[in-house]
Amino acid sequence: MKKQLVTAGIISAVGLTGVIGVTSVSAMAGVQGDNRDQTTAQLAERFKLDENEVKAFFEEKQASHQAERESQQAERLAGAVKDGTLTQAQADLIKAKTAENRTERETNRDSNATREERQAQRTEHQAEMKAWATENGIPESFMGQGQGQGRGGQGHGGRGMNMQ
Repeated sequence: MKKQLVTAGIISAVGLTGVIGVTSVSAMAGVQGDNRDQTTAQLAERFKLDENEVKAFFEEKQASHQAERESQQAERLAGAVKDGTLTQAQADLIKAKTAENRTERETNRDSNATREERQAQRTEHQAEMKAWATENGIPESFMGQGQGQGRGGQGHGGRGMNMQ
């Protein structure tokens, strides 16, 4: 029994490492929607796992990372308000814009746009965000590396607000 659990754990770890690698490569290559589902199905089949459980696992991880990013942003904004770098109104605008950008990203996640089209959209969006920040008196330091910007995909958030 113990040997089976260890074996299952090793298989799961290897499988998840493979999927994370495939997911990262897919994100860098601009692979979207159907391929993400196909990878989940292939992983489930290869390691004899329930496809819905694999999908749920990745959704839970994504939600956990999102919650962590939101917490970090809230702490950073609260500190900036406390030290006078931002007003509370500006911090609230940043939070609202971050949520709006996240919703837009999720809506567009399964787009059939080409890699070049997505890059053009990102470039346009970044220009819009810079104009929005200037209009609202938001310091450039809060517009730095947002989720995915300049890093080949989403989920690699840096400091600042979500730019995409």
